[in-house]
Amino acid sequence: MLGAMVFYCSSCSRQTRFLGSYLHRIKQSNENDPQNDLIREFSIQLLHDPIFISANGVFHIDFNLIGSLIALTITYMVILIQFEMSTRGKPIRKPIMKPMENGTKQLIH
Repeated sequence: MLGAMVFYCSSCSRQTRFLGSYLHRIKQSNENDPQNDLIREFSIQLLHDPIFISANGVFHIDFNLIGSLIALTITYMVILIQFEMSTRGKPIRKPIMKPMENGTKQLIH
């Protein structure tokens, strides 16, 4: 599901880059100057300000997201494996409670 979402978001972003150049090459008629101006301004805006689909502005949803998620997962797995290897051979020590003279107990590690 994530792969399909990334594919479609990347495709939309790529198509908007092409749309700006397509609009800029449209043959303009001399009869409708306001419409020609709007099309020209919009095409220039698309060329200079590409459209990206993002998750609330935090990160762009594109194929780089898949690579980042894979790298993040591998990093966390390496860290967890290192923690597990460092605790594998150590025996679990139970705390020892030593009775005191006043009736309380003192914790000894």
